[in-house]
Amino acid sequence: MNHVRVLIGAPGAGKTHFCTQHAGRLGVLLSLDRARAIVGRGEHDQAATPAAVDLVRRQAADALAAGDTITVDATGAAILDRASWLALARDHAVPATALVLRVTLATVLARNADRARQVPADVVTAMWTAIDRTTAAELLAEGFRSVIELREH
Repeated sequence: MNHVRVLIGAPGAGKTHFCTQHAGRLGVLLSLDRARAIVGRGEHDQAATPAAVDLVRRQAADALAAGDTITVDATGAAILDRASWLALARDHAVPATALVLRVTLATVLARNADRARQVPADVVTAMWTAIDRTTAAELLAEGFRSVIELREH
């Protein structure tokens, strides 16, 4: 059965790397960064985020209507962001799974520092904190059918 998978992790948590490693098993991969590059001035063009979300939602709806499973590569730090993907799953009568990348703050900050285009450290820290405080029980209460927590090794 097709369904919606939502990656949840701060910038530098390894979401895109996870998608690359497991591409064959994740269905249609939809990246908010990639969508920003299409509709804006590059992957880090935050001003393009609303249009990028619209693009990813259209792509996701098309894939779900075709019977595909989708995996959304987006931060998912805020409940409102996750609500958007949960609504999409409800609209298509498919379950949603949260894939939470649980890595240390030191790890995400170090990975971010190594990037050519860094996200401000205070933004990374705020997103990491929001995700770190979000429990599996809270995600289930939001409407996810299942929660898979992936921890760094």
